[in-house]
Amino acid sequence: MRLAALAVLFFLPSLLPAQPLLVDGLFEDWNARPALAVDATGDDGGSGVDFTMLKITHDDRFLYIHFNTTVEIVLQEDNTLRLYIDTDFDASTGQQVQGLGAELIWNFAGRSGTLRLDASTRSIGHGAIGLYLAPTYSSADFEIALRRDVIFDGRPLYSADSVRVALAVVEANGDRIPDAGGVAYGAGGEGLPVPRETL
Repeated sequence: MRLAALAVLFFLPSLLPAQPLLVDGLFEDWNARPALAVDATGDDGGSGVDFTMLKITHDDRFLYIHFNTTVEIVLQEDNTLRLYIDTDFDASTGQQVQGLGAELIWNFAGRSGTLRLDASTRSIGHGAIGLYLAPTYSSADFEIALRRDVIFDGRPLYSADSVRVALAVVEANGDRIPDAGGVAYGAGGEGLPVPRETL
């Protein structure tokens, strides 16, 4: 009986679901997740912001993105970083940029974004897409969470089981990760179930 109880306790952690990510500026919970893009250093084009790594994961509520650079910056100040997400996994829709069709473009320092669905374009704030990021102080590592159940005009923002993601420094010869197109996430078997709930 005792051996059976010990066996259950020993194997119990492997039966429990993975702990959710916390957007808290601490990155240990990303350690077991693979980098989906790695970028060579020294290709910052003089901007000083040089991407090195990009990771993506998700849970039932959020899409999570983790990236780092070779220098410390304040993500919400004095930079030209943009986040591009092809939320319907269709390069022919959205805004054609960075080799993908981005429905969502986020301007970190401007603390605002652009949403392009069908033929309409609108400006949005972080609350509209449920965006959280950390840390809010100077760092070379960042993590972002975006709500996946956002609805605009009766349509889910994330309308496919995969997305493409890219980051870029919008300056002459500014760095990008990946260098062309976007990182596909969900197509490799991770599967993003299409959410249908509103905030």
